[in-house]
Amino acid sequence: MLIGDQAVTVDHLLQLIKSSSKMSHNLVKSDVIPKDRQNYQSCEKISSEAAFNALSSVPNSRATQIYLQIIRNIRLAFISAETKYIDRIYYAWLNVFIVRFWYTWFTKTTKNELDSSLNQRNYIKQNIRTSTKRQYFMTHPALFSIEINSHTLVYIALLTIQCQLPEECLNVSLFNSQSCEREFRLCRSM
Repeated sequence: MLIGDQAVTVDHLLQLIKSSSKMSHNLVKSDVIPKDRQNYQSCEKISSEAAFNALSSVPNSRATQIYLQIIRNIRLAFISAETKYIDRIYYAWLNVFIVRFWYTWFTKTTKNELDSSLNQRNYIKQNIRTSTKRQYFMTHPALFSIEINSHTLVYIALLTIQCQLPEECLNVSLFNSQSCEREFRLCRSM
């Protein structure tokens, strides 16, 4: 994926792991290249504040930082139990605007320009002639999910303010499946 003239790539995280102490970012190679692609703990670690701050020392990693910030904002808006509801709305809508700016840039840029940008940075690892422009941006379902879930947060807040929903509905962190998956994982390990 590309954001502006920089690539979003795990290579930046691998470079960070090789070049700096684990104490500064708390990452290991298995967090970046997991065998289990649905490993939420790895997602938490790569999108943590410590990893984000440490990544600033890696050259040309700004696009990767932005992408990890999007992931972090999603965690804070929809998964973290500690986030206040008004902050959930903030993080969700911050993502909407980041992704809208990114998508606007993406639609205005031709595939040849995107390919050229990657060629200049030696990021090409596969034959670009067989690839499509879509590979440079997140999937449409991910884009729509960010938008729809952000609207839903505001809608739930409005319905709660109008006393049409109980205040318990504002406990958005209970809506996700991470706690259930954690319990299933513990049961399987017994």
